[in-house]
Amino acid sequence: MELLYILAAYLFGLLAQHIKLPPLVGYLLAGFVLAAFGLETTSNLESLADLGVTMLLFTVGLKIRFKNIVSKEIIGGGFTYTLVSTILFSAIGLAFGYGWLGSLYFGVMLSFSSTVFAAKALDDNDDLGAYYGRVAIGILIIQDIVAVAILGFSGFESPSIWALSILALPLLVPVLSRLLNRTGHGELMLVFGVLLALSGSWLFSEVGLSGKLGALVMGILIAEQKKSDEIGKVLWGLKEIFLVAFFVQIGLLGLPNGKSILLVGLLVLLLPLKGLIYFFVLKVFGLRSRTSFWSSSVLLNFSEFGLIAGAGAVSAGILGQEVLAMVALLVAVSFVIIGIGYRWMSEIYDRFFSFLDIEKSERILPDHLPSCIGNSKFLVVGMGTCGTSTYDFLKKSNKRVIGVDADPNVVADHRKQGRRVIYGNAIDKSFWRKCNLDSLDGISICLPVTDEKITIIKKLRKIGFKNRIDTYCYYDDEAQALRKAGVSDLVSPLKLTGESLAQLFEPIKNESA
Repeated sequence: MELLYILAAYLFGLLAQHIKLPPLVGYLLAGFVLAAFGLETTSNLESLADLGVTMLLFTVGLKIRFKNIVSKEIIGGGFTYTLVSTILFSAIGLAFGYGWLGSLYFGVMLSFSSTVFAAKALDDNDDLGAYYGRVAIGILIIQDIVAVAILGFSGFESPSIWALSILALPLLVPVLSRLLNRTGHGELMLVFGVLLALSGSWLFSEVGLSGKLGALVMGILIAEQKKSDEIGKVLWGLKEIFLVAFFVQIGLLGLPNGKSILLVGLLVLLLPLKGLIYFFVLKVFGLRSRTSFWSSSVLLNFSEFGLIAGAGAVSAGILGQEVLAMVALLVAVSFVIIGIGYRWMSEIYDRFFSFLDIEKSERILPDHLPSCIGNSKFLVVGMGTCGTSTYDFLKKSNKRVIGVDADPNVVADHRKQGRRVIYGNAIDKSFWRKCNLDSLDGISICLPVTDEKITIIKKLRKIGFKNRIDTYCYYDDEAQALRKAGVSDLVSPLKLTGESLAQLFEPIKNESA
């Protein structure tokens, strides 16, 4: 049976990819089609889906620095949004006759956004470290905390007195750090990562807390370690295949009855309102319009947690069984809509909402853009390993170079090491407007996501930048798309690595001569 599910997921995922949609849209559709033929989820599929979510949240935790969550825009924004949206959706529940207590649970269920979807979308675009991504994930963590409290209150999952022992987990950091350094690389690193994720999930479950929250916290505990990024990379493929089961499982919950479908249609129409609440709450707490829009766009969905909370309410007799099927369809539809629209968020903002780009000079939040790039001649976009090497080479060649990165932590680390690096998201049109592009001789784009590179190149060419734009790629189809977008030149990392290895034999050749 599981083979049939995987085959369906592959075929529909292939179809979605062919028409330029995220594969997860295909996985959801596969689940709905299978459900239409009377098929249901299995225990094996549930186990794989659970592992996928656990692995995903653990890798999300690896990207989070706790100090970045403790901010007014995340804590204040998270709680304010949850309160406002709960009131809104509770009112809708009352209108549909769910009663006062049932409507309150209904409002809470729909106030949350999907941690799984948001983390997947951000991870696919390598934006978990970007400021807007950190804000979105921070708000989701606040929602997870509220979720635990709600589940405890409903009696569906009551924390035990031993839950307070979780506060002692930071004491394990030195031990985990020592083990991580002794693990080495490769397959043993993969085993260690899975062990940590499952240990966090098990520990939290044992004390009556969310196991998913435990995996997230375990990732946060080792996020400051040097090898945290390496663990995330080795877990990537494992996490992806398990998440296929999660999205198929959502679709397998099937379709609700006629009245519930009507409610789903109404709530889907209210998705923009959900986004507006996020947007204005984040604006109130001082974020730029563009950052607020980006963070809101990744949160613009309904959460699978609604199914968990709904199960508790149904068990307690607060809501009827049909609510679960309705929420399942609502979650799936919101995933499909936002899965399609998320990749166009930058273009949507530039076309319809750029008039909101009115900045106040007194703002000093991390998303504040620099006023200029000085007299630099070369700009390096993305200051990871590739970007840092490019920057250092240009600097040694006495070139006037400056780096830009969307992660304020990366910017701060490079500045401590003496590099000139500024904050900025290269798909942000307002960032390029602040740059004196006429002074630049060339731009090197050192980002891993091809679609993001294509978007940046197109924007630069559209605003009139005619000098060099260089980047790298691994595959011929990517090279063709980048050339069509207007790239000046491309390099192949594997080809350069091979040439560098061959050059190591030059001294041997000379000695033989």
